[in-house]
Amino acid sequence: AVLLWYRRQLDTSDVRMKIGYLYNDYRPDHFYWEFVKTFQKIILITLVTIFYDKYKEKSLTLIIFLGIYWLLVRKIRPFAQETFNDLDSNVTLVYIATLYLSFYVRDNDEDILRIPALALLWGINIIFILNMGYLLIKAYKELFGERVINCLQSISQRLTNSREPV
Repeated sequence: AVLLWYRRQLDTSDVRMKIGYLYNDYRPDHFYWEFVKTFQKIILITLVTIFYDKYKEKSLTLIIFLGIYWLLVRKIRPFAQETFNDLDSNVTLVYIATLYLSFYVRDNDEDILRIPALALLWGINIIFILNMGYLLIKAYKELFGERVINCLQSISQRLTNSREPV
């Protein structure tokens, strides 16, 4: 409600100081996305709680819900930085793949099918963790790279000027 109230003033310094943490990472037309993310988490927790003992129903419902969320992220691209859009999309795909493969591993009694599925599950998650690290470094490089370069150039210039004879 607060974001809707201030939606035309989101770029002012006063509003940004008060509630900017809720929308700074998102494109201006998608200032509300933090609430979508919070709602997503509430739905996920609710689904896990409702289907506590029913693993199949829980897994399939979560896969459908996460698939819808993935489609929304791919279509809307709510983050200001493309890297974060890709990261959120990749996180959701890994959730879906992990749920599906763990469902497959859990319900299969034959080791000849379980072991490759388990290896694939591990592989997807390891690749994801490495990719996530790469994307985060890339995003922070985009955010702070120019500042760091400017700072280093300034230091270099000061050091050069201090060496010049008077």
